[in-house]
Amino acid sequence: MVYDVQAYSDVTVYFTVKNMGTVPITQVTMDGTVASATGITALEGDQEAQYVASGLTLTTGEYHEFTIVATFSNGQEKILRQRVIVKS
Repeated sequence: MVYDVQAYSDVTVYFTVKNMGTVPITQVTMDGTVASATGITALEGDQEAQYVASGLTLTTGEYHEFTIVATFSNGQEKILRQRVIVKS
C-alpha cells in the first residue's frame, strides 16, 4: 500500500509504503527511479517506511501520475499508480 505521496518541483518525491503482506519488499521504484528509505534494506510484513525518489522531471501545479513498483524477495512485483499535484 502506498499513501501520502508528496511531489515537489525540486524533483523530489516523498511517499510512504506499508507492506501489508508477509513477503519482504526488497526494492521500490518510482517512474523507473530507485527510491530509498533511510535504514531500510527490506521492508518486512506490516512495516512501513518513508521513501524518497529524486531526479524526476516535475512542474509546479501539474498533475503527475507516478508509477510505483514494489519488488518482493520472491521476485513478484506489485504496480501502483498515484496521481498528485506537484507542489513548489
